Amino acid sequence: MSSPDSTDFVLGIVGAGLMGGGIAQVAAQAGIRTLLFDNQAGAAPAAKERIAATFQRLVAKGKMADEAAANALDLIQPVESLDVVETTAAAAEAASLVARTTRRAPPLPSYVGGEYCVLGK
Repeated sequence: MSSPDSTDFVLGIVGAGLMGGGIAQVAAQAGIRTLLFDNQAGAAPAAKERIAATFQRLVAKGKMADEAAANALDLIQPVESLDVVETTAAAAEAASLVARTTRRAPPLPSYVGGEYCVLGK
């Protein structure tokens, strides 16, 4: 398995809402290639557009260089299939934490496992 510090590390994020988008943004800013999936059609590309708008606000405020914003945005790839996420070195599930904290936790999805995993809602 790749280390998060290696250049070939890829993070798969399931759920492109506020939390999944936030995870994608932070990961991309850290230089991590990120695949973003949501089972709602159009949600992952919409999340990338929100992230792009956030980056542009940061650029306008002088808190992020334009080139850094462009490079980070290029690292985020919306995908249409959960199968693609299953091939990543790590998976972030942005839909499980609330169920887990309220003790109504469904079984962990098959793509969540391995050495690196993030669960959130």
